[in-house]
Amino acid sequence: MHINKIVLLGFLIFVSNVSIAANPYSECGIGAAMFPNTPWAAATSNATWDLGSTAVTSATTSKDTCSAGNMQTAQFIIDNYDNLVEETAEGQGEHLATLLNIQGCKGQNRQRAIQNLRPDMVKHISSEDYVSQNSVDRALGYYQAAQSAVATSCS
Repeated sequence: MHINKIVLLGFLIFVSNVSIAANPYSECGIGAAMFPNTPWAAATSNATWDLGSTAVTSATTSKDTCSAGNMQTAQFIIDNYDNLVEETAEGQGEHLATLLNIQGCKGQNRQRAIQNLRPDMVKHISSEDYVSQNSVDRALGYYQAAQSAVATSCS
């Protein structure tokens, strides 16, 4: 089993340097958010967390998930998760406003986005597996809820 992970990691590092099209291992997922300018580190990070399945899923379900703006959003959520959860519960706050700015949500649409985000986050935090989730999985849940709220409220 250990040798399989080494082979997979080697493959991912190789693939991260090939630039035929968007590479989900180096340009998508949490790895790309954490290491936007270091493809081998992004691929390694994605492979370490979940063998790259989240990165591949995000790349195949939506072409926009690998854009620079979404990577900035993901990184902001990782860096400010606790503040964002608190401010989302309150319905306002500096970090929440910054997140919506990053996502291009302006004016009256912001309040609608927050109203849509709050119940999704209640559901996320109330889930049975939330306590056992690591910080990246928690941030991913927030990211998905925020993307959904912005898509329905700010487009």
